[in-house]
Amino acid sequence: MKPAKSRRVLGVLLALCAFISLFTTTHTAESQAFTLISYEYKSSAGTEEIYPGSRNVVLTVNVKYRGNSQVYVSAGCINLPEGFTTTYTYSSCAPPESTSGEVPNYVQPGDVVVFTYHLHVSRNTAPGAYEASVTVHYRDESSSYSENITGIQIT
Repeated sequence: MKPAKSRRVLGVLLALCAFISLFTTTHTAESQAFTLISYEYKSSAGTEEIYPGSRNVVLTVNVKYRGNSQVYVSAGCINLPEGFTTTYTYSSCAPPESTSGEVPNYVQPGDVVVFTYHLHVSRNTAPGAYEASVTVHYRDESSSYSENITGIQIT
């Protein structure tokens, strides 16, 4: 599939997930089922240096599922600080990927889930350290959950 077409299909799927979620009850997870393992960001030049005005920064977030049974992860939605936005061709909600780049049907205990985001940094953003988080949306056999993963520092 061509990249533009696959992004459209992904957008439709994420919109469908959001629509379906209107008819289900979502709970905030009471215990931490997902934990931040690592993250990295790279500029469009492939370096780790980003600055005010940076465009097309790729942020990759790896989280580990620590639950006891398989779950279906619908998306991980990035919560960005002021001055940071997702690029116009990508959503703030990313589909889950395995470490091999495949989209898993279900996530098993111990699996690492990867979320990838494409960001712009406003020219008006002061240099410094900023914190982002990811809200993981998932469900098991009986309920839907949302869990916020913190600790992502962008400098």
